[in-house]
Amino acid sequence: MRKLVQKVSESEVKVSAKNGKNYKVVEFANITSTVIHHPILGDITVNAERKSVNITLWENNINNKMDLGYAEEVGAYFEGDIVSSSVQEYLIDGKGVTVDTTVVFGNTTSSDWDTKVANVFKQREKSRNKVDVPTSTLFVPADAQV
Repeated sequence: MRKLVQKVSESEVKVSAKNGKNYKVVEFANITSTVIHHPILGDITVNAERKSVNITLWENNINNKMDLGYAEEVGAYFEGDIVSSSVQEYLIDGKGVTVDTTVVFGNTTSSDWDTKVANVFKQREKSRNKVDVPTSTLFVPADAQV
C-alpha cells in the first residue's frame, strides 16, 4: 500500500547566512490508518501511530530547483514516508545522535524505493555541517546527486 505524508506546519521564510538562499522549516506527518474488524460494528478504519519530522526545504536547492513541499499549502498531501536510519554519530545541541529521521518523497511501493531512501541518507550524511540550519531539519531532495 502506498503511503502518504501531510504538510502540517511551516515556518516563515528564513535566509541562510551562509549561502543567502531562502528556506523554511516544514513539519510533515505520516498518514497511517488500519482497518479493524469488529464483530458487531464490522470493519472500522482507525488512525494508527502518527510520526512527524521537521525538515528544511529550500526555495532554490542544491539542484537549482524548489524543494517539493516548499510552496504547497499546509494540509497538502504527498506520496512518501517518514523514515529513520542509523548513521555515523553527529551532534545536535551538543548531544551525540546516531539515528537520523527525515521524509522521503516518492512511491513507497516502487522497486527503487529502498535505493531512493539509501541515497537520501547518503546525501544527508555528506551535507551535514555544510549549511547553517539545524542538522536535525536538514533535507536533501531524493534526486540529489550522491
